[in-house]
Amino acid sequence: MRLTLQGQSVPGKPQLAQLMIRHPNRTGMAMNQVTRNYATAYFVRKVTVSYADKPVMVADVNFSISENPNFRFWFVPRGDGELKARVEDTKSRQFDAAVAVNPQTGAQQSAASKL
Repeated sequence: MRLTLQGQSVPGKPQLAQLMIRHPNRTGMAMNQVTRNYATAYFVRKVTVSYADKPVMVADVNFSISENPNFRFWFVPRGDGELKARVEDTKSRQFDAAVAVNPQTGAQQSAASKL
């Protein structure tokens, strides 16, 4: 999972961010032509993004959206803070990513982790 900011952060101005999730997102409707069995559904079911501990975006999903989903969204940085993303899939696995935002200087450091 990767969370990035596009361009420099300016206080009070909209900032474009991108969340890229590497996940197979199986629908459960594709049949294996050899075994004639269906693979079980396995997909991202919840995406939560916050900035300075305030919600920016929440997506509750009950179906497979796409393989390796990619979200682009805007938020407004008001001061130093951290943009955090948490993703949960149908196997209750959680994935986290964060990026520090410092709109005074435009400095940013990205970090990603997997639990």
